[in-house]
Amino acid sequence: MYYAQLLEVELVMLLTVANRLKQPGMSSDEIDKIEVVELNEKTLGGLLADLRVHVRLASHTDTLLREALQLRNFMAHHFFKENGELMLTESGAKAMIQGLEKSGGTLRTGYEAAKRIVGKVAQLAFGPSYEELESRATVVQVA
Repeated sequence: MYYAQLLEVELVMLLTVANRLKQPGMSSDEIDKIEVVELNEKTLGGLLADLRVHVRLASHTDTLLREALQLRNFMAHHFFKENGELMLTESGAKAMIQGLEKSGGTLRTGYEAAKRIVGKVAQLAFGPSYEELESRATVVQVA
């Protein structure tokens, strides 16, 4: 669930930037209202729906984010209900942990994809980051 929450944070940031690009004259109060009030109250599914309005996703990225959403919903609403009895035995608990680790990997991949999108959109909106500029800089040696 940790990576599902990180995915939500990335999507809120992305949608905040997208709204800012769409309406460049927005005040800080308007941006805060969108980010804090509107976006933070949405579900992961709602955030993904909003994302698709602003960003055309590559099909493999869209599929990955859909899978992350389905997995997050399963983890939140069904995993422990369906697997609770596994905790009663050592072998069952190990199997349950393995399932959780696999799920975490899928959610992490979804989060990392969203993070890459945020980086690209932010670069388009605000230019390269300091780190990127620094990595491009050439060292000038004085003779």
